[in-house]
Amino acid sequence: LMTQINYSKIVDGKFENDYRNTYVDMEIGGIPYLFLNLDFALTAPELEWANNVCKQFPNHNIIISRHAHMSYDYTALGENDPLSPSYDFRDAGYLSGDAVWDKLIKKYENIVLVLSGHVGNDLAYATQRKGDKGNIVTEMLIDFQDQDDRAVELGESDKGLGIVNMFYFSEDGRTLTVETYSTTLGKYYHDKNQFTVTLDMHTDSKYVKPEKTPVPVRDGAVKPTEIKMTIGSNTAFVNGEAKTLDAAPVIKYDSTMLPIRFITDALGAKIEWIAETRTVVIKDASNTIEIVVDSKVAKVNGVAKTLIAPAFIDALAGRTLLPVRFVSEELGATVGWDQNTKTVTITR
Repeated sequence: LMTQINYSKIVDGKFENDYRNTYVDMEIGGIPYLFLNLDFALTAPELEWANNVCKQFPNHNIIISRHAHMSYDYTALGENDPLSPSYDFRDAGYLSGDAVWDKLIKKYENIVLVLSGHVGNDLAYATQRKGDKGNIVTEMLIDFQDQDDRAVELGESDKGLGIVNMFYFSEDGRTLTVETYSTTLGKYYHDKNQFTVTLDMHTDSKYVKPEKTPVPVRDGAVKPTEIKMTIGSNTAFVNGEAKTLDAAPVIKYDSTMLPIRFITDALGAKIEWIAETRTVVIKDASNTIEIVVDSKVAKVNGVAKTLIAPAFIDALAGRTLLPVRFVSEELGATVGWDQNTKTVTITR
């Protein structure tokens, strides 16, 4: 059974129109955190984006997750290390773990933890070193793939070890306890893989969650599309340019409804009307959405989903109106609502 995930509902920002580099802004127990998830191997433009993200959240405790960062000796992967992306993919401009440490991680005093895998090891290992501001950065390598193979070869388990690592943060975030458990063996995996580290966490009460501002987009990159529409108005804006709607957005069944072709055109999707079944079919590169007029059940890639409000035909306008939020989010967009101005903002 495959479950499709709409990542636009999970992340707060991404590099260009790509989910290989994302961030999530979160406040836990009054402490602001930023989870910065970086690609297997960074290029210079992606590194520039990551730096801009860190600058945007100077008061957050930043936790970075990377696929490849540390080597067997628990130092950052060097330029010529055979396990480094910079070794096999030089022509692609991929950066080593050393380069990412020098050009990103050590520069920001609020980066507290870096997690990585890629390099098979029998230890869930943590090391610490100082950043440029004298702060302590904890770097952790966790990758039991070799031990999975070994368990099968030795007959300990025909399914490998099924390792999961559980992270337990203290209430103030300063202490992290790591537990390593084999789900196939049904026991904790070696005493040496159960440990506690102290994090250089920033918990000062003056840390306030900032107002979000867009992370700068580099020249030549594909810029996000922003659509603004106001209830009752036939004028909408796409990236600041005024457009005329066939029919104004209305609120019905507590949902904003609109002739959806305007949205699909702006987001690069195609729309089709099947009169025999009174069905609207919307398609983009990865999704097929089917909505039947007057039905509260829609299908996304063949999977049934319940609508808050069914599509309906506006007899006066002669248009079929669909729920804006449902369609936009299924096409990977983020939808915002300003109650004061009755304005919908769609961003992708």
